[in-house]
Amino acid sequence: MTRSLRASIACTAVLAAALLAADRLLDARRASTRRAELRIGRLVPKEERERAAVAGLKLELGKDALVYVNESGRWKSSWKNAVGSKERLESLIRKLHEAEGMVQSDDPARAAGFGFDPLRVTRVTLLGPALESLGSFELGSGFSDRERCFVRRAGEPRIWDVDVNPWDELAPPGPGLPPLVHPFTMPYDWPGEDAGLMESVEVERPDGTAYRLTLHQLELTPEQMQEGKQPYEWRLARGPEEALPTTGYLGAGYTLFLVKVPYLDLVEPSEAATLGFDAPRGRVRLRPSKGEPAELVLAARLSQGRHALRCSLTGLVFRIDPEVQAILFPSAEQLLPPATDNPWDPYLRRR
Repeated sequence: MTRSLRASIACTAVLAAALLAADRLLDARRASTRRAELRIGRLVPKEERERAAVAGLKLELGKDALVYVNESGRWKSSWKNAVGSKERLESLIRKLHEAEGMVQSDDPARAAGFGFDPLRVTRVTLLGPALESLGSFELGSGFSDRERCFVRRAGEPRIWDVDVNPWDELAPPGPGLPPLVHPFTMPYDWPGEDAGLMESVEVERPDGTAYRLTLHQLELTPEQMQEGKQPYEWRLARGPEEALPTTGYLGAGYTLFLVKVPYLDLVEPSEAATLGFDAPRGRVRLRPSKGEPAELVLAARLSQGRHALRCSLTGLVFRIDPEVQAILFPSAEQLLPPATDNPWDPYLRRR
């Protein structure tokens, strides 16, 4: 082997070693980058969360958009001025702020595989006091059984796999209702934390009969306390008649139902003015021991074939199901012994 050949081989070996070292260094850098991308992080950085004063939320479902604004503690929706669901709205905001996860991809071509549909984008935008944007989030596929969802910040390519599922809050609260609205005719903030117990309920039924329910505190013996007896009972009086105790759980079930009356839709104000609320068919008046009383008033006429009910606290008029109307105005006999059927119980489990 000639000296020049040996020199050429040595030079080639040095070059190969240098290329191998460079390739390993590049692999190490790529691996480091991948590890950084896979490292668990916050969807919303700490400093961004701390300076955010969320006062509203915008929800875009394809071409449809809804806005929810917190007005003096009560959430209002742009959908027919409905009351928003405080529980769901605050849970959704909290999930987005507290979400942790890993970046799965930053390739826009793979977005569809993570559930991002360019023709029907689901986007949540948090709003500040002046309804300015505090950040937008697009939702991909969710996995409720594993409390996971794919999310990306609007305008950014990175797709996160986070440990929360905002789709839970976006499920319709009732048939025909849009997401994030309060599903009951009474607003969630009534009667308020300092209003005490419900004191009385006055019922004026569509058939012209009426009665009054009043809450009475009971002095229990130690034995009754051990048995789990409730320290109160509801009593029913018709006119000047003596008030009689209702069947224990029926009085409580009915009065609890009154703050969870579900509705099907909201009536536009122009139509509500024609339904005869000046001469209503029925009325339920609720009085807490403190705070503002409330009324649920049944219109004289139907709205699109449905009963119409107005809440005095919001002025909103709701269409309600005939079954709901029937148990909203029960007869006295449905509450007094020997009655045992409790038609209100299934509604008390709804949220």
